Amino acid sequence: MKNLITLQRHRVSFVFVFLSTTLHAAEPKEILLWPNGAPGSEGKTGDEIVRIADNGEHVLSNIHNPASRPICRQRTRPLAAQ
Repeated sequence: MKNLITLQRHRVSFVFVFLSTTLHAAEPKEILLWPNGAPGSEGKTGDEIVRIADNGEHVLSNIHNPASRPICRQRTRPLAAQ
């Protein structure tokens, strides 16, 4: 009986750890700003071009399907009651 309870505890712990690491490690889904491509880019294809300006900034061009990827940060402390 004691071994059965220990086995069940190990199973529950394993499932909890597996689910928490799997859900935490999931990449956020990319959200297209325009599902059919950016306005004015109909029929245009090509790779994105990245160049570095003289001041060190990265400049992107030739973008036909702009997208956003949400970033969900974990709270480091609980919200304060107001």
